[in-house]
Amino acid sequence: MNNKNLRFWEFYLVRYFVGTVVGTLLILFLIYYPESGIYKLINKQATLPGIKISKFEMSYLWLFGFVGLAYCYLASAPILVFHSVRSIFSRFSETSSRYKNLFKFSIILPLIVVLLLLLLSYLKNPERHTFFLLSISVASIIIGYQIILIIFLIFRKNLFQFYKDLATKRSDNDQIVSEYVESYRHLREHGNAFSILLMEIILCFILYNINSLSLLSIILTFWIIPAGSVWVIGTYLESKIHELK
Repeated sequence: MNNKNLRFWEFYLVRYFVGTVVGTLLILFLIYYPESGIYKLINKQATLPGIKISKFEMSYLWLFGFVGLAYCYLASAPILVFHSVRSIFSRFSETSSRYKNLFKFSIILPLIVVLLLLLLSYLKNPERHTFFLLSISVASIIIGYQIILIIFLIFRKNLFQFYKDLATKRSDNDQIVSEYVESYRHLREHGNAFSILLMEIILCFILYNINSLSLLSIILTFWIIPAGSVWVIGTYLESKIHELK
């Protein structure tokens, strides 16, 4: 699409503005709310210089704004993965029923396993923090789904063809194609913006119930690992550029 036709909401700054504001508020909540796991974790490290939480000061609001932007970008990592593996669904109607059943089973299985582990853990120790177990379960499901989708993307072997067909159709000057592309692109971009807000809230819920530095490091590491694999997808597409002609 020609850059002259871009609407104001299509710029990244505008798209991430609301996410940054919400992210900043969530960061302030995690840091200053006494029941938050992050608050407790920071205060455990009070022996380190400058680490102890003090009263909130408005002069530091700009700093929290940058942290909120970083949090927004970090929370949106799963959205990048879901966007990059969308070719899985491009020819889903053409696949065999066996493949469809396998795909559905692989999506449902992690949810069933995590819920069973959650139930068994609760029955074994009912006094344990239920929300802590729930937050670990939510994180496991989101991360697990991304890994499953990436694995299916590798085995589908239609990634290059999907982007080749997409580029061909988008370069078509036909008015119908142009309007159709513009319609679904706007829907997806607005959907991405609201999905980022959802992921920010979910990640906040997870971090709220974590007060172990080691567990926090593990969760954040696995949260971004699937998104890091998108580099491989982009590199693969770059290596196939000579096949476009």
